[in-house]
Amino acid sequence: MSDKPWKRDERKVCRDFGCERHGPMQSLGDDDGTHPNIHIQVKRRKQHSIIKVWDEAKEFTSQTGKVPIVALTQHNRPGYWILVKNNDLLSVARQYKLAKREGA
Repeated sequence: MSDKPWKRDERKVCRDFGCERHGPMQSLGDDDGTHPNIHIQVKRRKQHSIIKVWDEAKEFTSQTGKVPIVALTQHNRPGYWILVKNNDLLSVARQYKLAKREGA
């Protein structure tokens, strides 16, 4: 039986966070991984519309060398969500932590 692409994606994401993918018996609403502190949901699509926004940000950074992130805000919801490419996650987290330490 061949491995489905969405299963491979779930397995890869879970491995990156140091856990395993849940087996086929998970119920609806359960997360995709076994991590004790992180709820993991992996969504595979032919295209996610928000990735186009990230691609545009990435295009601007090709000349500056900066790391692109997309911050999403929503009316009447505090805080924001950050879209960042997985290989830039540590760099972005370091910058965020540094800014918080400096009182931003």
